[in-house]
Amino acid sequence: MASSDEKIRALIGAGIPSEKVAAVTEKAQLLCEEFTSLGISKMEDKLNVILILFDIKQKKHGVAPLPDKLKSFTTISELSILSQPKKKSEQALQDWESTKFQNNELRMDFKDTASKLDESLSQEVTRMMGDKELRFQLLDVLVVSYDCFNGVYGALWENVEMTDGEGIQRYKDMQKDFTDSIHKSEAAGHAPQQNSEDLIDLYLSYALTVETFDRKMKGVASKTGAKWKLAPAKKAFRILEKKNLRPGARGVILVCDAGRGMFEAETMNDVCKVRVAVLELSATDPNVWIVRIKERYIDASSGGWRDDLINFKIMHENGGFHVFEAQISQGKMLTARQSLDGHLVFNKCRNATELLTACFGDFAPLLALAVGKAGDKMVAWAKANRWFLEDDISNWGGVRSNVDGKINGFDLVGMTMGVADKFLEACVQHCAPLVKYLAITGSGEQGKTPPITFR
Repeated sequence: MASSDEKIRALIGAGIPSEKVAAVTEKAQLLCEEFTSLGISKMEDKLNVILILFDIKQKKHGVAPLPDKLKSFTTISELSILSQPKKKSEQALQDWESTKFQNNELRMDFKDTASKLDESLSQEVTRMMGDKELRFQLLDVLVVSYDCFNGVYGALWENVEMTDGEGIQRYKDMQKDFTDSIHKSEAAGHAPQQNSEDLIDLYLSYALTVETFDRKMKGVASKTGAKWKLAPAKKAFRILEKKNLRPGARGVILVCDAGRGMFEAETMNDVCKVRVAVLELSATDPNVWIVRIKERYIDASSGGWRDDLINFKIMHENGGFHVFEAQISQGKMLTARQSLDGHLVFNKCRNATELLTACFGDFAPLLALAVGKAGDKMVAWAKANRWFLEDDISNWGGVRSNVDGKINGFDLVGMTMGVADKFLEACVQHCAPLVKYLAITGSGEQGKTPPITFR
């Protein structure tokens, strides 16, 4: 809970004169008690009553116009050449799914359309990855996407930190519990991957286990008071896109979100209740294993979005299994995302991120964001030194790489101190995982060159 002083500062920041804070607080408490006496307890219901009382008309959100730098970038899914094979695969999957994936003739129809789509996708992904003129456009897309969301999400998270600090601390204290649960799964031979490289097998294993997954997650929701919603099976286009954007991937074996759903928890303490319940489920049910978690409340994703992504391996009585994904979203964050009309922006950002990752590895999108946020002079310096333009990172001027081709330091010759300062600041703010990695790999050996040097 926020302290009294924190609440007073927040109210003053919202525009209430300091001398009026006590009176407003008293009136708000009386109103809250009146709501409760009438049986109105949910925040959304309280807000709806206030809107009615004050005759406030809620605006219906249309699709906001995209910034020019996003509008000019055509994602893979927007390519006209893929439109027809995409539509055919969607229809074939819909027909097959309507039979609960049982009809063999419809299965073969889908297999044929998906194979043709996969071939076309592979060609377009290869073309885009080889398009060097596109790469700094991808950088622009990341920066603009970040700017669209980060301010809103950042301010919202500051509010959560102020009002729900106890829940956030409880969340942090639980991280070891998930590490232990995943280690237990690993020791038992369970991993975050599917049982086959084949797309057809992926949908068949999904069909066998999705009802079990949904039932188990509904049990968690019932136990904790959270809302649970199962999403439809992921479409073939997106699954095959992910596969083709992972160089060297073994088919679809690493696609762990073909089946997925979301918990909506009102507060961070409610998020923790869901976490406790899924840990208990995994500890007591031999058919449910937690195999991976992405804890993004503390380390937000690009753009500032925060949630948990948990992958569950659901076993079937015939010995088969499927790996599903469950998100745990916090109510305020989810409401903000739904009101931002951000799906188009998200798709642009996601595709730019995946293309840069496919070209240069996991740290590339973060580094690109840091370069862009450091300013035009840094972007010009990066271009002049062939960053993101040369396919081999070892050919980037001022970048040191290891034998695996991964960045392991910078020797930024010729960079002025002004540019250097902005770049380092942007790295710390937007490229923290890379900075942490460099700090670890650049230490421990006596006399070893520091990971970042200037001359």
